[in-house]
Amino acid sequence: MTERTCTVESCEKAPRTPGSALCTMHYHRQYRHGSVSAHSSQVPAKVRRGSGYRSHYAPCHPLAGASGRVYEHRMVLFDAIGDGEHPCRWCGEMVRWSLVPAPDYLQVDHLNSDRLDNRCENLVPSCGWCNTTRAAQGRRDTSRGGWAVVSARHCGPARESRSADRGIGARKSQHRPKPRPAHLPQSPSRVLTGVARA
Repeated sequence: MTERTCTVESCEKAPRTPGSALCTMHYHRQYRHGSVSAHSSQVPAKVRRGSGYRSHYAPCHPLAGASGRVYEHRMVLFDAIGDGEHPCRWCGEMVRWSLVPAPDYLQVDHLNSDRLDNRCENLVPSCGWCNTTRAAQGRRDTSRGGWAVVSARHCGPARESRSADRGIGARKSQHRPKPRPAHLPQSPSRVLTGVARA
């Protein structure tokens, strides 16, 4: 009696279960992608659950990683502005395209904060600090009517900031402990301060 194999042509692996026609690999390809021949990296477009960004399989693109996938927002902006150095939209610092994070790594900022809105007019080049700061301020300011412009980091007056006018970011340095009310007794450590020990 010959052993059964996967029904996919040229596959000689054993079926996933005694009643299955497909091996484990082809079963999962069919289940995840709708085709026994589709690999994860070859799916035209998919949204990564962790980051929320849409990526495409484009192994020939200059920004493609080892898997051959490129984030859609990076692909759209790269095709619009080209390779090389570009000024950060918020602070003017020069940033460049790179496959690995670096100090001058160009990040793509979504103006309306929607990670799936990858229209060219919604994407701008940004340095890492401005992109991160804008995202943090945006999460904090959405209830106040929209995104805040990032505050100055190293460019001095070159950056204007709504949040600086409201005092955001300076609260820690301006915080002073409130004086203890006069009618409350002082703590034991304060009472014994300066008293000579016997």
